This record gives sequence, C-alpha cells and structure tokens, in this order.
Amino acid sequence: MARHTMFECDDIAGIIPKLGGLNNQTYAILKATLYEPAGILADEIRKRAEAHERPSKVTKYYDAGVYRQRKVTYERTGSLSDSITIAEMTTAAGVVSTAVVFAGYDEKGRPNAVKAAALESGTSKQPKTPFIRPAIKAARERMEASLTKNFNEQVQKHWEDN
Repeated sequence: MARHTMFECDDIAGIIPKLGGLNNQTYAILKATLYEPAGILADEIRKRAEAHERPSKVTKYYDAGVYRQRKVTYERTGSLSDSITIAEMTTAAGVVSTAVVFAGYDEKGRPNAVKAAALESGTSKQPKTPFIRPAIKAARERMEASLTKNFNEQVQKHWEDN
C-alpha cells in the first residue's frame, strides 16, 4: 500500500503557522465537506419519495350482492419529492451540521414534513411505508466516501493557501 504525505517540512517552525491557518478555516472546511454528502442523501430520498407519489391500489366494494373491484389512482403532484432540500448549515457548540428536510406545504396546505412522517411511520389509517430509513441505508457508503474525499480535498486546498 502506498503512503501519501500531505506536506513536507524540515522543521516544526514551518508547520505551526500552517496549522494555525487550518484552525482558522475549520468551519469553512467542514461546511464545504458536508454539502455533497447531504446532496447524495437528498437525491436518494427524493428517488424513493417519488415512488410513493404515484400509488395505485385496488379497492373492493359491495354492490348488489357482488364484490366488485375499483382501481383508484392518485395524480402525482410531486410536492413531496420537490420539497426535499438541504437546510442551511449551522454551527452550535462547535458542531457544524445540516439536514435534509421536507420544506413547505402541498397544494392542500398540509406540511410536506408531516406527509413524509406519515408515510415513514404510518398513521392510524395508513400503514407505514418507510422510504427515509432505507434511503439512508442505501446512501451511507457513498456519503462516507464523499465525506472523506471532500475533507481531504478541503484540507489540502487550505493547506496550500497558507
């Protein structure tokens, strides 16, 4: 396995100013590092949310002594998958964070976040149909790889600038 060094320095005096420069850029490095993995997760959730926006089901009803079937379909509005966005990055207590969120309301005025929660966890009238947890599981390795790659690139970039 080849070893790669990020920098070379003959003495510690040359490293100290660069480390100080990196320390001053910590939040910038972390914010730049987090955006792409959050996008990967948002895309995976969006893909899985779209599947729930085009449901079709067959219902049975009783009519004149005969059970009949009626296909019920729902028009896809796209409001749930279109509402998926990445929240603004925040810093609190030394932690940089962001979230993938369902923003806004659908055409009937219902919050998209509530619709997503009802799909994910179910309600008293609707069985659960998880799509967020499977999306996280499916995207985890790609997110981790992106996070590592982006972090190394950002550190290298800021190291060279100092």
